[in-house]
Amino acid sequence: MAISFKGAHCPPDILRRGVRWDVAYPLRTRHVAALMLERGGHVDHSTSNRWVVTYSPQLAAACHRRKRLVWVSWRMDEPSLQVQGQGYSLYRAVDKQGQTMDLWLTEPRAKEAA
Repeated sequence: MAISFKGAHCPPDILRRGVRWDVAYPLRTRHVAALMLERGGHVDHSTSNRWVVTYSPQLAAACHRRKRLVWVSWRMDEPSLQVQGQGYSLYRAVDKQGQTMDLWLTEPRAKEAA
């Protein structure tokens, strides 16, 4: 199922960008409209809100279909790293094909807290 932008009065890439900004970042619709104006697209804040209501479920469904599956088997890897003389821990979730699913780098622990 393709996303239909039929009836939209602007190019689909501008429309997708406005919806992404509104959904991904903690911005108000007026801020999204101001960002669009800075980039050459005149969009009213109510139009931006209508785009989010109309297209965000379709975009979420399209992204969910293309999301890479996480296999049943995975493991956690915890190497220690030295960055500018300080020790960090890198936590990696690795699936059974050896591909990294998620990363998390922690800050060095204080010796008093340990």
